[in-house]
Amino acid sequence: TGHWVVKNLGTEWCRLIAESDGYASRVIGHVRYDRQPGWASMNAKLAPRSNIQGEVVDEAGQPLAEVKVAMRELSSFDGNRYETVGDVLQATDVNGKFTFENIPHGKARLSAHRDDYFSPGLGQKVTIPGEPVRLMMSRAAKLVIRVEFSRDRGDKQYIAKLTAEGGNIVGSWGGSAQIGANNI
Repeated sequence: TGHWVVKNLGTEWCRLIAESDGYASRVIGHVRYDRQPGWASMNAKLAPRSNIQGEVVDEAGQPLAEVKVAMRELSSFDGNRYETVGDVLQATDVNGKFTFENIPHGKARLSAHRDDYFSPGLGQKVTIPGEPVRLMMSRAAKLVIRVEFSRDRGDKQYIAKLTAEGGNIVGSWGGSAQIGANNI
C-alpha cells in the first residue's frame, strides 16, 4: 500500500529517503525523535528514474572541460520540488560532456560555471527525460586594478568600485572589491 513506519530512532536528526527500483530516490523529510509518543505524516510521490546528458561549449562550439554544471529548481511533473539523494553538481570531462543520473522525470534548470567563462542568465530550463543539452559559455574578462596611494595607507581599508559607463543600469556590468596586498 506504500505505507511505512519507522521505529526506534535515536535522538539525532535523521534524513528519510524513499527509494524503489526504477524510481529516482527522494529525500522525503528530516526527523528527530524527542522521546514523546506521536505520529508524523510524510507524503511523497516517487517519479520514474531518468538521466540527462549534455555538453558545454564555447562560442566557437569547442568543448569546455572542468565546467561545474549545477542542476537547480528540480521538480517532478506534478510541479513539486524533488530533493534528490545524489549530487546536483557535475563537472564536465575533457570533451565538455556531463551526465546527471538517478534524477526524476520532470523539469530543472541547468547553469554552468568556470572562472574564465560566463553563462548569461539564470540557466537553461530542461525537461527530463529529453534530448541532450548544449550549454554555451563565453570567455570572461579579468580585470586587475592597482591603486597608487600618494602616501602610506597604514592599516586603513579601501574598496575599489567599477561602474559601467552610464551608471548602474540593469544588464550592465560592474563590481567592487577590497584593495588587498600590494594595493591590488
